[in-house]
Amino acid sequence: MLNILNKTGLVSLLLFVLSINNVSLANDLIASKVSPVTLGTNFESIKRVETVKNNKKLLQAVTDIQINSSVNDVVKALTDFNNYPKIFPNIQSHKVIKQDNNFVLTERFLKPMFIYKQTKHNVIYNLSKCPTELTWVIMSNNNVNYASGQWLIEAVNPSLTKVTYSIKVIPHNILAPGFGNMVLNFIQNDAVKSLKKYCEAS
Repeated sequence: MLNILNKTGLVSLLLFVLSINNVSLANDLIASKVSPVTLGTNFESIKRVETVKNNKKLLQAVTDIQINSSVNDVVKALTDFNNYPKIFPNIQSHKVIKQDNNFVLTERFLKPMFIYKQTKHNVIYNLSKCPTELTWVIMSNNNVNYASGQWLIEAVNPSLTKVTYSIKVIPHNILAPGFGNMVLNFIQNDAVKSLKKYCEAS
């Protein structure tokens, strides 16, 4: 992944990430005008994106929660990337590799869980719509073909925030739909509950 960054430049990857800003992450990405010319030599990303729409393996989950904290405090936690292991228990390590304005490239390791061993991710976060929205896309992963997510942050009142978290994943392995959705829902619910616990304790 870092070799791709060095060869094509961060600008090419940022153009790729720009197309995942909307609520329907995968569909909007497919509908975008991204081309091989725009992305330089990053054909692996293009291939992965083109397989998302109507993929029978695509798993999707959406959940929301109310947090007794201000929008600023919630966004501060979500963008404190180096502190993610303290916020989200399933993350073993998470560090920023590179940042360019609103785009942050990170490397993270997840703790072993369910059928997966320790998982390494390279993730790009898009902060351009903060404080109301934060999106991410996995650029490399040994367990999935595609994964993207979106945090929507909305003030209910000055001290209460509604957070909606959506994830879309296409796993490498063939999973029974019910089991795959159960795993995804568990991961998602654990994430929002962990965020709530951290923000309300801060």
